[in-house]
Amino acid sequence: MAMPINHSDTNDDTSSHGSFTSPPTIPPSFRHIVTSNIASGMYPFVDNAFVAKHPDILQHFVIVILRLHDMSEYPCEVYKYQFEFKSKIYIGTGWHNFYTAGNIREGDRLQFHLALRGIIPIFNVQITRADE
Repeated sequence: MAMPINHSDTNDDTSSHGSFTSPPTIPPSFRHIVTSNIASGMYPFVDNAFVAKHPDILQHFVIVILRLHDMSEYPCEVYKYQFEFKSKIYIGTGWHNFYTAGNIREGDRLQFHLALRGIIPIFNVQITRADE
C-alpha cells in the first residue's frame, strides 16, 4: 500500500504543495489458465518470463505460500525440472490442497500476485472463473 509522502523533510520547492499519495505499484505477477492436464492432477509450471525477471524469488526457495481470497494459506513446494537445455519451475506438493480449497476447475484463470512475508514468497491468487 502506498504511503503518503511528506515533502516537509525535503529541500526542494515542492514542500509548499503539501503531501500526496504516489500511484500504487503493481506487484510482480504471472497468469495461468487451468488446462485439462492441471485439472486432472498435474502440477502447474511457473511462467518462464516471471522466473527470468525474478530469478532470486523462485530459484532459491523450496516453499512458497499460495493465498486464496479468504486469506487462507497453503504452503507448496517448488521444484525445478531440468530437461535437455531448459529448466522449468513448477508448484508441487501442496498444490492439490490449494486447488481443492479454491474449487479450481478447467478453464479458470489464475493470477498469481507476489508478496513477501520476510523472505518467504507468498502469492495472492486471484481466480477468475471460466464461466464469468
